[in-house]
Amino acid sequence: MCQGRAPVTTESVDFVMAERTRNPANARMAAQSKARIAKDAPARTGARMATSIPLRIATDFGKTPKYMAMYQRILERVQAGEWKPGDQLPGELDLAREMQVSLGTAQKALRVLSDHGIVVRRHGHGTFIAGAPTSRDPTEIRNFRFLADDGASLLPLYTRVLEIAKTNEAGPWSDLFTGEEYFVRIARVINVNFEFQNYSQLFLPNSRFSALLQLGLQDLDGIAMTHFIEERFHIPTLHFVHHIRRAELPANVCKIIDVAPGTVGSEWEILGFTYGDKAVSYQHIYLPPHDRRLELRDTPR
Repeated sequence: MCQGRAPVTTESVDFVMAERTRNPANARMAAQSKARIAKDAPARTGARMATSIPLRIATDFGKTPKYMAMYQRILERVQAGEWKPGDQLPGELDLAREMQVSLGTAQKALRVLSDHGIVVRRHGHGTFIAGAPTSRDPTEIRNFRFLADDGASLLPLYTRVLEIAKTNEAGPWSDLFTGEEYFVRIARVINVNFEFQNYSQLFLPNSRFSALLQLGLQDLDGIAMTHFIEERFHIPTLHFVHHIRRAELPANVCKIIDVAPGTVGSEWEILGFTYGDKAVSYQHIYLPPHDRRLELRDTPR
């Protein structure tokens, strides 16, 4: 067959038949040809359709290239919310073992995921799920203001909520919120520009913020909490007090933010105050070692 020739279908045969059957001697041959083409048409049409519709990648490694099957399985877990924007994926070797593929296959799958904008790969830091940062408006970020290389713009943040709970656990917040028996505790992982992760516990007086307990974890993912509290509860934070000291990170925190046990980083307390200098929030944060500048603000600008 010559290259570039259009595929033969029953529709194209109809025109040929009309021409040929003008000569009665050819009518019988024409009918036989049309029947033969019609019989083959479903297979031909199916072959054309298979190249014109998007490819649905099977998750069975036996039916598609292994790296593409791994790609699809990771994508499905992201779409299901198992991994959220800013989350760090397991290492290449761990992923390869989990999905029972070679290291080369895992690396190829991650390359394709990166090319498609689904993950971000940071040399020396790992692979992270891509997505929209917590806020594109720098005025909404009151804390975690890590500066980019230009010394002025802010690095993007990716937050994931681990827990929203009512607690009577005692701590520095107990003295801050006098008269409160219960508190709302929100535990989060805050990823800074896919470079390092911080672990935060935010404590709020239950009497004023119990409505937060009705929210799902995903409702607060990617939310700038100080801005959210002001918008949702009409309680602005007018100023902060910061306490920062060097500290060894607890073992459970090291595991959550994926650093080595015994890592020495920073412990950061943020006390928030509203009208009448009344305490509205207490936040306790663990930060791993990093080389980014942190801009601290007492009041909004």
